[in-house]
Amino acid sequence: IEKRFLTFLGDTPLKSVDDELEKLRAAAVEKLDDAVDERRLEKNQLLRRLIARRCIYGVDINPLAVELARLSVWIHTFVPGLPLSFLDHNLVCGNSLVGIATFEEVSEEAIPVGETRSLFHPQLKSYMGDSADRIRAFRGLLDASIEDIEEAREAHSAVRRALQGLNALFDIIPLDASTSPSARICRPV
Repeated sequence: IEKRFLTFLGDTPLKSVDDELEKLRAAAVEKLDDAVDERRLEKNQLLRRLIARRCIYGVDINPLAVELARLSVWIHTFVPGLPLSFLDHNLVCGNSLVGIATFEEVSEEAIPVGETRSLFHPQLKSYMGDSADRIRAFRGLLDASIEDIEEAREAHSAVRRALQGLNALFDIIPLDASTSPSARICRPV
């Protein structure tokens, strides 16, 4: 992924990505002072951190496997002077074969007609509330400092609290297997 992103950024420079990489570089150099030559902080190291934070996701039912995955990502994305990335959102313990995969699965068209739709659809909209804004704010954090990690941890907790009602609703909505890929996967044979 890193190699392809580097190639893409070489062909198509993106100011927002370059700005984020520069912020990470500046934070690392500030923490290290003269301990390391600034030129040794290569763009690919910094980009690897952004990719891990924003593009790598995983779910496993085994908590030890989740912790080992986080450790592996931390080792692979280590940059001197920067704290370990906040990965509690990216690598989680759970069952990836059960539940709602997308918001489209609980859209008005996916929920069966009748009492179920009229019962759940208004709650879906109310539970969504400002969750999207909270998620965007969380996603925009860089993990360039310990303070950023703490802010990410607090933002993640706020998002989880805001989505508790929605998660509970997703757990009880009966979906039609013909419209829901995850329902097809989970349906007993």
